[in-house]
Amino acid sequence: MHGRAETRVCSATEDLSLIGKCREWKNLKSVVKVESQRTNKQTGKTSTETRYYISSLPANAENLNDAIRKHLSIENKLHWTLDVIFKEDQSLKKKGYSALNYNIINKIVLALLEKDTSSKKSKVIKRHSAAIDDIYRYSLLNL
Repeated sequence: MHGRAETRVCSATEDLSLIGKCREWKNLKSVVKVESQRTNKQTGKTSTETRYYISSLPANAENLNDAIRKHLSIENKLHWTLDVIFKEDQSLKKKGYSALNYNIINKIVLALLEKDTSSKKSKVIKRHSAAIDDIYRYSLLNL
């Protein structure tokens, strides 16, 4: 894991008394606690983090830990893709809802690029092609 060793301890409970107004959350079944300890293999520095989740799944710690890891993996992959293709981390859009709006548009464009099977070009090249080629852009938009 990129020069880090990680230990995770996941626990779950269906005791929802820990959450105020829990009845307002439809299908809420469990509360999950994940404690992770990461050690940098080069420096030996260790950090500890505790995260809490709520879930509509039963309180099975092993299953919930797997679901959380898969979800985070998907989120990380999406973030990496958006950063590589659209350079989101370098974006200066900060005012109002501009960053959120831009992110939503990028996700729509990414879905269109992934759906396109007309060539095996990279998504970066497809994005550039869509910017300069009206015909290709219209084909992506099904116009």
